[in-house]
Amino acid sequence: MAGCATAAAVAALGLPTYHAGAHPAVLGRRHVPWDTDLTITCGGAAVQPGDVIIGDADGVLVIPPHLVESVVTDAIEQEREETFIAEQVAAGEGVDGLYPMNAEWKERYRAWLPR
Repeated sequence: MAGCATAAAVAALGLPTYHAGAHPAVLGRRHVPWDTDLTITCGGAAVQPGDVIIGDADGVLVIPPHLVESVVTDAIEQEREETFIAEQVAAGEGVDGLYPMNAEWKERYRAWLPR
C-alpha cells in the first residue's frame, strides 16, 4: 500500500492538495514530467503556462495572468459587500432586497463604506 502511505505523508504536511484519488505509481520513487510549458486540461478547465492557481477548501481557480488584477479587485469588493450584508442580517434585517442588493441597499452600502 505504498500509495496510501504516500497520501498520508502528503496529508500530514498540512498543505492543501486537490485530486480525484491517490495513486500509488511513482515511477521508481520519482515523478517524471513527460513535458513542460504546455496547455493541459485539469478538472475540465484549460490550464496554460503562466496561469495563476489559487485554491482553498471550496475548490481551485485558474486565472489567466491578464485577469489577475481585475479578479483581485472584484474579490475585495465582493468581500466588502458580503461583510456589509452579514452585518445587516446580524442586526435583524431580512435578506429580501439585501442579497442581492437592490438600489436602496446599494445606496446604504455606499454610505457604509469607509471614506
